[in-house]
Amino acid sequence: MPASERTKLELGSVDDRLLSVFERCFTESLVLRFGYTDRHGARTTRRIECVALVLNAPAWYVVAWDLDKDAPRTFRMDRMSESVAGGPLTERHPLTSVIQRTCPGAQSAFAEWAGRAIG
Repeated sequence: MPASERTKLELGSVDDRLLSVFERCFTESLVLRFGYTDRHGARTTRRIECVALVLNAPAWYVVAWDLDKDAPRTFRMDRMSESVAGGPLTERHPLTSVIQRTCPGAQSAFAEWAGRAIG
């Protein structure tokens, strides 16, 4: 689905290094560390397991497991900064369980896509 008009108006640029750091953390099972600014302007430092990328055109999101909160989260990529690869993950969370907990309505769409991709 496309992003809301509000998101489109607020959308900033994505840090040039973020995608390559995400790819490394995803493929090598590493922790991704970054600074995050939420929609209210509050800044935090996060540590996540990279689970997937989602396009809500034109906004990109990282679907993740937040290691400090022990919960699934999504992060808008234009709000992420200073991303670096950390140490190895101690466990992995399957995409299906993370999607189920972050976007319950998306699980059926994912199952349909996965069925077509496998079949």
